[in-house]
Amino acid sequence: MSEFDKFFVCVKKTLTFHLEKECLTYLLSKGLSVGMVLFSFTSKLPQILNMYKSKEIKGLSYLSIYLDILSFLCSSLYPFHKGYSFLTYGESVIILIENFFIFFMAWNYDINQSSDRQNMSFSLIVCSFLFICYKGVLDENHWNIVGRTSTILSVGSKITQIIKSYRDKSTGPLSSITFLLNMFGNIARIFTTIKETKDFIMASGFIISFVLNLIIFLQIIYYNRSQKVEKPEEAKDKVEEKVKEDKEEKEKEDKKEEKTKDNKKSKKKKKD
Repeated sequence: MSEFDKFFVCVKKTLTFHLEKECLTYLLSKGLSVGMVLFSFTSKLPQILNMYKSKEIKGLSYLSIYLDILSFLCSSLYPFHKGYSFLTYGESVIILIENFFIFFMAWNYDINQSSDRQNMSFSLIVCSFLFICYKGVLDENHWNIVGRTSTILSVGSKITQIIKSYRDKSTGPLSSITFLLNMFGNIARIFTTIKETKDFIMASGFIISFVLNLIIFLQIIYYNRSQKVEKPEEAKDKVEEKVKEDKEEKEKEDKKEEKTKDNKKSKKKKKD
């Protein structure tokens, strides 16, 4: 029985109240897969909008962006090569495209243009990798390595961002909504991967990704809250500094007036 036929058989059984565990879990898996692909368009959108509004990349790690692109590139190519249904990995393709948007936006907003050379080198690496895959140079063992590499790169990407955020005490334009959606997506993908492909390589990657996305999400909440707490103190410091400046300026004016009075007195004495 084809996937198409199986789907409609399960739908028919469910609608006629012939409830079967196998059919229910199958439909749930398909529903989650469709939802994942459809809502993946919004995964990185909050971060893209944050970058567009702020026009800055402070708090973003270039290395994290590079690794994220390579990770999603591998997680798109591996299941495609395996012949899995597009619904089991479609969001990886869409998020990969969004990651490229983030990459080019960061490159554009880099005022110092300090990363031009490494960005060009990275672009060359991506093109070379795609060319190798297109030419069919990789055998089955190599493709399994590609699948595992996706997880390693994803871990590297998120750990790099976690370390940078910890050092800077800021998460920059990172969006909490993006990482919250990523966590829900990871949970859904763990279920659909176990149900549909039974591919441990893919499932383990989603489990690890969930944990790291959770850490970054908590960092965003914590550092944003810290910055809000600091703002009143900064405002108070500015007021105190202004008062101090005004006081110093007034003292200078008073000294100037006293000096002028003394000069007038001395001139008067000379005349007398």
